Amino acid sequence: MSVAPDREWSSVFPYGAPDKLTDFTPKRIAIVTTDGKVVAERLDPPEHAEGGDTNAPWDAWDRAYFNGHGKFVLTSCWLDA
Repeated sequence: MSVAPDREWSSVFPYGAPDKLTDFTPKRIAIVTTDGKVVAERLDPPEHAEGGDTNAPWDAWDRAYFNGHGKFVLTSCWLDA
């Protein structure tokens, strides 16, 4: 896991395959290859969840966004202490 202390960004590597990682920002979650190619992305992930079925299964982007946001928030709390 990598986190940027000066902005809201995080990444999990590997993610789903040895050559893939996540690229999290508040307005975008992407799954990219280690050479930088975007495999898939979702823009404005919070908007995707608003008004949705709370019992709907999560997809890869939901999991990646939750993971990225949670790790950034938890890590930044330690950095601010």
